[in-house]
Order: sequence, then C-alpha cells, then structure tokens
Amino acid sequence: MSVDLKFKLITDVQAEYFAVTDISDWSSDTRANWGLIVFYKQYTETSYSIVASEDQEEWNMSDEKDGDLEILIFQVPLWTATSFSAGDVVYYNGVFYHTTAGATSADVPGVSSLWIASDGDDVDIYLTKYSETVYCRKYYRNNELIPQGDLIVLKTGDHAFEVTNTLGTDGLEYVLFDYKETYIRTSQFIGHVANLTFEEDGVYYMKTAEGGVYYVEAIYDFTDTDAYIMKIMSEIACADSNCEDTSPENEKKVANLNLVISLYLMIERLVVLEKYKYSGSGVRDATRFTYTNDIGRLLKKLRLIIKKM
Repeated sequence: MSVDLKFKLITDVQAEYFAVTDISDWSSDTRANWGLIVFYKQYTETSYSIVASEDQEEWNMSDEKDGDLEILIFQVPLWTATSFSAGDVVYYNGVFYHTTAGATSADVPGVSSLWIASDGDDVDIYLTKYSETVYCRKYYRNNELIPQGDLIVLKTGDHAFEVTNTLGTDGLEYVLFDYKETYIRTSQFIGHVANLTFEEDGVYYMKTAEGGVYYVEAIYDFTDTDAYIMKIMSEIACADSNCEDTSPENEKKVANLNLVISLYLMIERLVVLEKYKYSGSGVRDATRFTYTNDIGRLLKKLRLIIKKM
C-alpha cells in the first residue's frame, strides 16, 4: 500500500548543506517494506543525483547545490523472487534497480543483467511507473518551498532575470506587462527557461498558460535602487574605526540614506506580503493588483527621490 509521501527540507543558516527528512504517516503500512529513492538537482541542471535507503528517515545532500532545488521521492517495493514487467523498479541490498525487458524470479538484482542500477538518469522510468499520487515532488527557491506549477524567478545580473517554468511543457508562450498592466511583449520559453532584461527598475509580471490554466508571477527589479543604497553606504563609511567624520557633506549623505531606506523598507514589506500570499498561486485579482500597484508607484517615487539627490 502506498502512503501519502511528505518531506521537509532542512538547511543551515548559510545554506552550506541541506537534508531531506521523511515526515510521511506510515501508520497504514510498514516503512521497512519499502525503499525510498530521492532524486535531486538544481532546477537549472539536467541530470539528477540520487540518494536511497530502506529504513532511513533523513538524507544529507551534496553541499554543492545552492538551494534552488527540484526534489522527487518515490516509494519503491523491495525485490522478491517473482516475475516483473518492463519498466518495473525495485529496491534490493541498498540499491534501486529498473528493468527495461522484464525479469523472472531467478533474475536477482545485482547479478542479472536484466536489472539496471539507478544512477539518476533513469528518473523518467520512475515518473512513468508512478503517478503523482504516489511520488512526492517539490521545488525550492533559496531553500524555500515553491508550489509546483510556479514560475521560478532568479536574478542573474543587472536588470537581468531567468524565469524557469515547472509546468512540464517546453516552449510555452508568455506575456510580460508592468504593474499598471501595460503590455510589454510576447515571447516563448526556450525549453523551460526565459531570460529577461529590463531597461530600468520596476515591477513587472509574467503570464503564461498550461492546459487552459493561467500562471502569473511578479518580477521585482531593484537593480539601480540597490546600487544607490550600497554606493551611499560605502561613501558614508568612515575610513578609520573611530568614525569621526561629521562633515556637513557626510551628514547630508546620512540623511539621504535614512530617507531612501525608510521608503525602501516599506516597499520590501509589501513585496514580502505579496509573495507570501500569491507566489505560485497564479492569481491576479484586485487585491494582488493593489499590492503590486502600490509597490510600483512607491518604487517610481523612490527612483525620483534618488535622481534628485
């Protein structure tokens, strides 16, 4: 009997390591009767790594990943001496195997060439074998859970963003517009990835569709605003540890920085609220429009203040 697989991601503050912990309810079955195989990769990678166990509850992952992860867990039966069909998978002596030609009770995994050890490249066999009601799949961005079907936004440079869709279809069409819902352009994902560049700071939206369902995600570009704050902070920082620079020019920079940061923190708070409530939902209702419209207007005001300083 399959159980409702559930797991959580554990990481340290610096995200130098991460682990997956099984938190499934096994009261309806015996955990030792099954092997759990965990496939994981950075969402921008094409190849999966795997970890596996028969009765283990936590798996430590490679510390080379950066927290932008796709993780899949499958519940796989232990091998027994019986017949198997092509595409079946089993767990035996600490290793997961699949067969592409079927196997008899005499074909023992690890001995018979009909059983092929899983290495991460055979994830499609598991996806074909098991429906989504059996396996558990999650996406994480900076170690935070992202609902499946979301658009994953990654800032890659000044005014540059990479958006990855997790919807399963290559080449989806998308539309970009700003916080006032002004149309910008229509284009397509290259595979599952779209690389975007904007001319200036602002609040933007990407909209795409899969199977008649629309997905919408906000993109916040604070490139120039962040650069200005860092510039002023660097300029007012004292060259010595006594920090005795009280010149009028330096005091003015401090005052300017206080004003900018006050408004910036207000904007950040609205961004957090918007993402907390709507990220991954695909919803673009009146309340979300109010959030993003306020963020867009405040950011525009902040940019005008910065230009006058």
